[in-house]
Amino acid sequence: KALYQSLSETHEGGKLISMRINVDPMPWWDFSSEMTLPIGIINFLKNGAGYEKVAVIPPRGENLAGLPLDQLAIGDVENADVVFILNPDLSSPERIEEVYKMSKLTKTGDVVVLDGKFGEPGSFDGKKIRQNAKTLFSGGVESIQFVMPPVKLVRNVGGDPYPLPAWLQQAGYKATGNLAITGNSGTGKSSLTNAMRGLKARDDGAAAVGVKETTLEPTPYRINVDGKELSLYDLPGAGTPKFPLSTYLQNMGIKYFDLVIVASAGRFTENDLELMDELRKHAIPFFALRTKIDLEIRNAEQDSGASAQDTLDKIRKDLEHYTLLPPERIYMVSSRRPQEFDFQRLKDDTQSSLMRALDLKLAKALTRKLEVQNVWNAL
Repeated sequence: KALYQSLSETHEGGKLISMRINVDPMPWWDFSSEMTLPIGIINFLKNGAGYEKVAVIPPRGENLAGLPLDQLAIGDVENADVVFILNPDLSSPERIEEVYKMSKLTKTGDVVVLDGKFGEPGSFDGKKIRQNAKTLFSGGVESIQFVMPPVKLVRNVGGDPYPLPAWLQQAGYKATGNLAITGNSGTGKSSLTNAMRGLKARDDGAAAVGVKETTLEPTPYRINVDGKELSLYDLPGAGTPKFPLSTYLQNMGIKYFDLVIVASAGRFTENDLELMDELRKHAIPFFALRTKIDLEIRNAEQDSGASAQDTLDKIRKDLEHYTLLPPERIYMVSSRRPQEFDFQRLKDDTQSSLMRALDLKLAKALTRKLEVQNVWNAL
């Protein structure tokens, strides 16, 4: 609307508009290329304004395959109602002259430059370029910027967040609920990952399991809950030579997860407890999980004749003491026997927590406001 208003205002001669889009995408937006949003805006303007012909000059070598271009004139500016030039380098008087000559072939002489480079505003060349543009385009020059702030996805607790790891951003963490399963190596995290997904170790797509550390890098998996895809990340074990605890929290981007399961096959180690303290510091919800509980029961029965319930009660009390967590956030499971112990409760609580996190992200995204900043006689 702001762009249409600027173009439809009465003006004598061609008008040059510099447009910038500083919009953080909605979590569910799926952009096939950087040109998806600009092309969408151009199509919206063409249909809303009723233009007969809108010309688009894309960046040299840019692949526009798959974008909706059927209503746009790509590279053909003759008799166009308006021309859009995408990401051009106009940091020389000669390039401004070329754009002006191009505008003379259109009906109106109007040109919209998206994310163009006009040289540094305060430099001698930058001032000269802008003055040249004002002289050539007698209809005026104008700067329009669309600003929508990013969705705040980390809690405002615990100081500045760690940098967002590239692997987590590429995995699409913003569009889903994100669960991390972590802990020392050898705790059965990969087996738990498979059990959470309803898979066995030999099934296609199952996480590799073994007595050695088999998770060598963060590995994302998808789990479907009520038709929505959520993300489960099998993280490498903390406290190993390759993944020391001193850098683990930052490299794994722990603060960006919606829920963390800290797993251990025995008593929680100092590394585990330090990780829990860090999660508390940043207000990241987490569960404490004791794995391989079937082996604990068998060993206790063979060693002392303790019943299964006595063993479970003793371990649960021990977990409450060391983790400082309430009973509802403590779980004891066996990935080999997912129908027993706390596995179903763990699965239900995990899915519920992730669904709440996803709903909160979408609510935050929808309540953002798009700000339009217009500056007349500026580029």
